[in-house]
Amino acid sequence: MVRLSDYTKEYEQVVSNFSLFPDQKGYAIDPSTLFSTYSQDEDKAMCVVLYEERPCGAVLVQATAPKEYQLLSLML
Repeated sequence: MVRLSDYTKEYEQVVSNFSLFPDQKGYAIDPSTLFSTYSQDEDKAMCVVLYEERPCGAVLVQATAPKEYQLLSLML
């Protein structure tokens, strides 16, 4: 599992499926509370990345299973 708060440039090759579970430092907002969705594809969605409860970026994810998403891009 790749925690979004641990994702850095040195792990660019580690683009894999991950579960979005809140941890004590960084997590992505649950897709049910997305601030933006992509109408062209309901399985793709934009999530805000939070670090210590402050927004620090966003990710584009694609649903692969309930509560599991493939990371498509990361914007910090």
